[in-house]
Amino acid sequence: MLFREITAERMIEMKKLIVLGVCAAMAFSMAACTSKTEPSSATEPSSQMQLPNPFTSCETMADAEKIAGFSLTMPEHAPDWAAETTIRATRSGMIEVVHLGNGNEMRIRKATGNEDISGDYSAYQNSAEISVNDANVQVKGNEEKIYLATWSNGTYSYSISVNSGLTQEDITPLISSID
Repeated sequence: MLFREITAERMIEMKKLIVLGVCAAMAFSMAACTSKTEPSSATEPSSQMQLPNPFTSCETMADAEKIAGFSLTMPEHAPDWAAETTIRATRSGMIEVVHLGNGNEMRIRKATGNEDISGDYSAYQNSAEISVNDANVQVKGNEEKIYLATWSNGTYSYSISVNSGLTQEDITPLISSID
């Protein structure tokens, strides 16, 4: 009888030790999963590398044209809502003009080559081709609004993207004034 009592007591102690061991293992696992490691020194490279920004901000269109190596003719006036205009260029041959204001953004680009340079990879409900000044322009949008227009003249590619959308009647004169 004494043997069975000792065995039962030892079983309880062993269960307590097992539970304690499992709890300790779980605590170490959670600590390992939530700990953040800092680089050991400021000169150590980060594991999240970012590509350098290829654009150079420009004060004038002439500055952008010097960097890109070609000219860009823009509409005479910025949109009425535009409070800020940014001109940028890349040495690899792109000029970008961004108009911002009242939550609106219009991005106009010109680059060497024949590819889509818009950087807009959104899915749109509608896609069509329209003709503007002998150029075949791909337009994409939702409902009656066009959010993206892209075209090429064989030497240069162009794009206009507008976050608030434009009607075809509003975007056509913009397209025809860009060269």
